Amino acid sequence: MNLRSFIIVLPVFLTSLNAQTTSMHNLALWMGGEKSGFMDEANYTTAHHGGSPLGWLEHDSSSARVDLLFSYLNLEDNSGNGNVSRTYAVPHIRLGNPGVAVVDFVYYPTSLEKSSPQGNIKLPLHRFSLGVAGGTESGLFQIGLRAGLFTGRISQEEFPDERFILGSDQISVHLGTQLHELVRVGVFGGVSGYFDSLVIENPEVQDRYFSGTFPILGGFIDLSKEGFPVFSNFSLGMGFPRFVYVYKPSTFPAGNNPALFSDSIGWDWKTLVKVGAGDFTIRPAFAMGYQRTTSQLYHPTEDNYPWEHGDEITGYHWTISSFGMGMGVATDFLKIAELSVQYGFKNLSLEKGLAIVSSYDEKEWFHDIKVGIQGNVHKIEKLRFPQSLGLTVRAEYFNMRQSQYLDPWYHGEFSRITLPGIGSQAGRYTPESSLLQTRLIGINAGIGATFLEEMFGVDADLVLFDDASGVEKKGVQFGIGLWYNLIRK
Repeated sequence: MNLRSFIIVLPVFLTSLNAQTTSMHNLALWMGGEKSGFMDEANYTTAHHGGSPLGWLEHDSSSARVDLLFSYLNLEDNSGNGNVSRTYAVPHIRLGNPGVAVVDFVYYPTSLEKSSPQGNIKLPLHRFSLGVAGGTESGLFQIGLRAGLFTGRISQEEFPDERFILGSDQISVHLGTQLHELVRVGVFGGVSGYFDSLVIENPEVQDRYFSGTFPILGGFIDLSKEGFPVFSNFSLGMGFPRFVYVYKPSTFPAGNNPALFSDSIGWDWKTLVKVGAGDFTIRPAFAMGYQRTTSQLYHPTEDNYPWEHGDEITGYHWTISSFGMGMGVATDFLKIAELSVQYGFKNLSLEKGLAIVSSYDEKEWFHDIKVGIQGNVHKIEKLRFPQSLGLTVRAEYFNMRQSQYLDPWYHGEFSRITLPGIGSQAGRYTPESSLLQTRLIGINAGIGATFLEEMFGVDADLVLFDDASGVEKKGVQFGIGLWYNLIRK
């Protein structure tokens, strides 16, 4: 694992339906959305593409490895409003027999805080992730399990009330097989869920909800092999999100608000070709993806369980769909300098039912461009670096107009913070919120070093950016990771 492994995020497959994996990623990859990483051949595994733990069996060369990681994000505007996130991995441990079995565990507590002149809201969040993958040496049969859990309490300064949250980003089972030395296929199934409740003694004041997706089903095809010049991944998935909500005092009987049930489908494909001529290599890459989610409001049942609903509420439905493409090219010379240029676009279409206020269809376009450079300093012969030492420096400029719905980045992280009041989830019933936009412009600089032939190493990234969506905000994010291979094969 190199630089691209050291900032903790929850990449989202099929938008917010299924956080398939809790992985370590470079900020540059994270900020690219679902097309992130399609320029790097190291990310053409099912672990990076579809979130399957079976991908660990493809390239993990360590039989015992420990990581210590830290990530910090600070975003604030001139009015005193800000967001701060601190995440630790203490530790991230991976044990395994390469190609046969891998066990991965990470405990990563996160401190989230929203600040304003009116006071601060804090959420200390405990998160765990466990993954297991195994199979035959031939790869004919492979099976994997992923499970992630989080819990915490949201508090607001000068107010006694709290909110309790509990959820699972994903619990999923994965099956796969090596059809050919170049081709791997697999299927997966799982669930995710999130419960949030106001903690208060007065029974006449309530605000609680459940949001989850079950079942989640999908599959993937992975085409790659060490030394083969073509890398390609394709994944397809579907999920069935549902949302139930209770708050009091309310005009609804027993406080039960309408239930929101959805179905979603999406696919994602990316490919890279590596062409070499002497000391010069060029790597063109291409990515494409589609997502579609259809939602309908229903009358709630008396018990308001998330697996049941009443009659359909006529006219209260909407569909959100998106199609996107990305393309780019990377070159390197003498393995010393690497240059990459990447462009991507996507559209977002919102179609609303006749009963929804201001029911007109809306469409938006989003674009992003990135230019990056990396220098492998240890490859410069005149500097006479020891062969056991590796040193890389890199920088990237990005300019992106993104959807907060499709590319949540920090919006997805801080969305877990809910005010300790009632009526907190009214926005769930207004699909126009999916059209909120973010304009991000900034630079990402990083450095990485390995020692004793990659026995241990350190990586660090610094991102400086402006968020020009609404009130302009300034942001900084920093991440550092230390890793050590206890045993190698």
